[in-house]
Amino acid sequence: MDNKAPHLQISMLGIVSRDYCYTYPNGFRDFSYAFPGVLSLLDEEGCNAVLFSLFSIVPWDDFDPLKSLNGLQNIKAVLYEEFMDGNPRTQGRYVIWYKEGDTWHEYSFKQVFSRLKGLKPEIIQNFAKFEMPKRILGNICLLICGETNGVNYSRSTKLVHDTFGMKGAIPPETNIVLNPVHDKMKRPEMKLKRAFLSENERWVVSVWNRGKKSENGKLMDGKGPAWTVFYDGKEVTNRVQLIANSLDVEIGILDIGKTWPEKGIKEDEDEIDIPNIDADYDAYGWLTEADYYRRHGEASKDLFIPPMGKLPGEGKLPVAMITGTVNPEAPHSGGPAVGEGKGGYGGSICFARVGNIMADSQIAEFRVLKGKELE
Repeated sequence: MDNKAPHLQISMLGIVSRDYCYTYPNGFRDFSYAFPGVLSLLDEEGCNAVLFSLFSIVPWDDFDPLKSLNGLQNIKAVLYEEFMDGNPRTQGRYVIWYKEGDTWHEYSFKQVFSRLKGLKPEIIQNFAKFEMPKRILGNICLLICGETNGVNYSRSTKLVHDTFGMKGAIPPETNIVLNPVHDKMKRPEMKLKRAFLSENERWVVSVWNRGKKSENGKLMDGKGPAWTVFYDGKEVTNRVQLIANSLDVEIGILDIGKTWPEKGIKEDEDEIDIPNIDADYDAYGWLTEADYYRRHGEASKDLFIPPMGKLPGEGKLPVAMITGTVNPEAPHSGGPAVGEGKGGYGGSICFARVGNIMADSQIAEFRVLKGKELE
C-alpha cells in the first residue's frame, strides 16, 4: 500500500455518532454492525462523504469495509478511526477510504497530540510544518480530536491565536476542517477554537461519541446532538439535518454546497405583529422565499415550518429563521396537531396561518429572526 493522499471535494457530508458503551447484536461496541446500513442510507441521501466519531472500528478479521463500500453510488470518501476496545480503549490508525474511478483506496495516519500542556513549542511548529500537509486532502483538512489545540487560547487576551502557524498552514481553497473527537469536550474555549478555525468562510465540523461518564457515574453527553458545526466564526450546528434511522446511531447531514441567502426580508419588515395567545411552547422553522412572497402578495399566507431539525424541502428556499410560541391546544387549519414537549415540538406541525390570524391560531408571539442563528 502506497498510502497516497486523496484529493477530495466534499459537498454533502454525513455525520455519524453513537453511544460507545452500547453493545450491538454482533457483540461489538464499535460501528461495525451499523456500518453497512449507515453507508447505504447516506448514499441514498446523496452524501459524497461520511465522517464517523472516533473509536470507530475494531479491525477484527471478519470486518471488510470493501463489502460495504463496493456498490455505493454517491459516497466517495469514508473516514473513521480504528481502535482496540477495552478499559481503557486504545486508539489506532485514522483511516480514509476514498474512491478514484471505480477503485477504492486507503489512506491512513495517526493522531500526533491531544493537548498543549507539557509539549515543547517546536512540536506544534513541526506539526504545522510537516504533518499538516499530510492532512490537507483537497477541500478538507483533518484535525483529530485535541489537535485543534494547535491554536491556543490566551487567558490574558481572552482570544484564540495562531501562535504555531497551524491555522495558517491551511490553504484558502481548503474550506472544510473535519474534527472527529473521542468524547465531548467540555471546556468552553474549545468552541472558541473551532470558531477561530472557521473564520474566513471555512466550515469546522466536530463529532464525538455519547456514553462518557464522570467519576461519580453521571453521563457527560449534555444536550443536543453529538456534533457542532461552525462557519465563518459562528456556530451553525442547526444547519445539520437529523436523519431518523433504526440503526442505534445518530446521523446528520450537512449540505456544505447549499447557499443560505438573506434576500427577501426588508429592513422595516423584520417583525410580524401577531396577537398574543396564552401559550408556553416554543417552536422554530424556516421562512421560505415562496412563502415570503405569498405573504406580501397573494391571499394565501401560509408559513412553512418543517419538523425540528429538518430543512425545507425541494422548492422551498429559506430566507430567514423564524421563532414563535405554539399553543398546542388550539385548533388550526394547516397540518396535524403539534407534538407535546416543553421547549420544543414533536415535528408534526407543518403550516401555521400568519396573515389574518384568528384567536384559534397555533402560533403566538411570532417573529422573524433576520440574519442570525437561533441560540
